[in-house]
Amino acid sequence: MTELQSNSKRLAKNTVLLYMRTFFVMIIGLFTSRVILQTLGVEDYGTYTIVGGFVSFFSIISGTLVSTTQRFITFELGKGDGANTQKVFGAAMAIHVALAIILLILFETIGLWFLNCKLNIPGERLYAANWVFQFSILSFLVNIISTPYTAVIIAHERMKAFAYISIMDVILRLVIVYALYLTPFDKLITYSILLFGVAFLDRMIYNIYCKINFKETKVVLVKDKGLYKSMFSFAGMNFIGSFASILSGQGTDIIINLFFGVTVNAARGISNQVLHAVTRFVNDFMTALNPQITKEYAAGNKKKSKELCFQGSKYSFFLMLFFAVPVVFRAPQILSLWLGNYPDYSVIFVRCAFILSMLTVLSGTLITEILATGNLTSTTWWIGGTRLITLPLVYLCYSLGGGPEFAYFSLIFIEIVSLFLRLFILERITDVKFVKDFTIVVFFRAVIVTLISGCIVFIVNRLFPDTTMGLLEFLVVAVFIVGVVIYVIGISADERRAVLSIAKKRIINKRAK
Repeated sequence: MTELQSNSKRLAKNTVLLYMRTFFVMIIGLFTSRVILQTLGVEDYGTYTIVGGFVSFFSIISGTLVSTTQRFITFELGKGDGANTQKVFGAAMAIHVALAIILLILFETIGLWFLNCKLNIPGERLYAANWVFQFSILSFLVNIISTPYTAVIIAHERMKAFAYISIMDVILRLVIVYALYLTPFDKLITYSILLFGVAFLDRMIYNIYCKINFKETKVVLVKDKGLYKSMFSFAGMNFIGSFASILSGQGTDIIINLFFGVTVNAARGISNQVLHAVTRFVNDFMTALNPQITKEYAAGNKKKSKELCFQGSKYSFFLMLFFAVPVVFRAPQILSLWLGNYPDYSVIFVRCAFILSMLTVLSGTLITEILATGNLTSTTWWIGGTRLITLPLVYLCYSLGGGPEFAYFSLIFIEIVSLFLRLFILERITDVKFVKDFTIVVFFRAVIVTLISGCIVFIVNRLFPDTTMGLLEFLVVAVFIVGVVIYVIGISADERRAVLSIAKKRIINKRAK
């Protein structure tokens, strides 16, 4: 078996494992979201969304360091140099522990002041909000210290670990839902405590798995100043760009809270729940693909790395389209079946969130390609500067009397600009054609497929009644239409031949059995 076939087989296997995990997680996650909303109530659910979101705002830092550690370890693996991976891991652990201590101090000073003096939380729930804040901090710090282990698993493409641990995670969340029914204590406080317990257990299992399977995860004292300088420089540039990205998301939640209160935050939380459940499928595909993009670039195969980047971007978009088209047309009915009574603005938020996410996934593998180059200066200042416009733009829209949905309109506009900025930057730093090729191979195909499938589904939608059976029939037909349009227009002739070849082999194998 050639190396290319081996890589393709590993990518397919990892993707299938992650998809099986995600389907199970999605079903359970949607069920638990409904029960938790009904158990906590709209006000408490909104309170958890804004308080937990405020702490998650700082996940930008851990996310930056995860991508930094993963990039350095994957790069060493791509070069075939295993001797340096333990040094990278040791340096990463030292950085994460120091960061956790600094963030704890900031949370317990500035964070507490902001929670109690600035956020728009009902006075009678402020006590519970402080408990939520403390346990959200603990969950966050546990993740900070453990993220180097996650980076190692991804770098080694051991996706089976994610599949099994995620299944355990959602089962425990089902237990939490049951516990909320039984508890005689404050349900919001109980919910935050139990979620911390699950997060702590998850991280411990990841850590034990890594120590058993990867020898480089043995923590050693690293004194290599050059390595620290290199990692800090990379992480610093990545941090500035990530900060602007998270600011446009979590910062928007805070502005929504200041103008509209926790009820609209609850609607935003619902749209995020739907979106997170669906984007897991896309993220799983990219999680399986990203290490190969980095390894190909590290080995000097820029052309192959670019091809993987384009394929990942296009296929991620099409995967999202399968969910987006039917949900956008039937959002009110789907939300009613899922949640019963849902908060105002949930429908428009869900629709806008899908549009935003479809644009975001186009950039997913482009970001991986940029990280693989190690040259983040241009990306940091151009993309970061563009994203920093988001919050003033949202604030201005609200100040002029715009509705809550104007936050999404601003985010969508900024995401379109950021997508093409990344292409121009990649072309400049790699000396490889990205702008023209991406526009033709990926962007135009994505737009045409979306418009054609959307128009056909719009017409077909009127043929199905607003009943549960009508919804199920519509979903099947809509997915079929999207699939046909993708096959005919969205993929190339070579890709169609590959699909037919795979289908023929499976039919022959089944007949042989």
